[in-house]
Amino acid sequence: TGGSGGSGGGSGSTGLDSGTEIPPNPDAVARFDFDSGDATDWLDTAAGNSLNPDDSLFSVSSVGSNPALKTSSNATNIHSHFVGDASNLSNFVITGRMAIDDAGAGVGVTAYSQYPSSDVYYRLRTMGAGNAFSISNHPDGCNGNASTGVQPSVDTWYEFELSVSSEVSGNRVTAKVWRQGDAKPGSP
Repeated sequence: TGGSGGSGGGSGSTGLDSGTEIPPNPDAVARFDFDSGDATDWLDTAAGNSLNPDDSLFSVSSVGSNPALKTSSNATNIHSHFVGDASNLSNFVITGRMAIDDAGAGVGVTAYSQYPSSDVYYRLRTMGAGNAFSISNHPDGCNGNASTGVQPSVDTWYEFELSVSSEVSGNRVTAKVWRQGDAKPGSP
């Protein structure tokens, strides 16, 4: 299973426009666009990488004219976990977009979460403006070049592609991040 993570610091008010909606991929196993106005099959957990539910942390709110999973919490390492059917969620690519509306806010996405039994997952995240989007496994860090080199700006949409594939020696996790409207980068 996977979900999005937050690091707090968001102001809750935003100068962020709605950006450009990513068109549906007809080959996708799952799509989360929150058009219903509800985050059905998602469960929030408390700060500090807690496994304790706190379903008040994230909500579906409009960003411009687009619904988005959003938080205005100042808490660190909060998450909203997808808890629906995860039977097809292995060896996959997650694509989407994310933004921060405060220089101190963080944002990210996780994959292969072991929630609710343990605090273990892979993540792509930034801890705010000036800090590049990076990949790591939590809680142990990762091997290889973890930084994407892309440092987010406030009120700017960033598209991402997070890929996790199983190999004989372990899982391979790669990520690409780019400013929405720019060309998608080549191979990581």
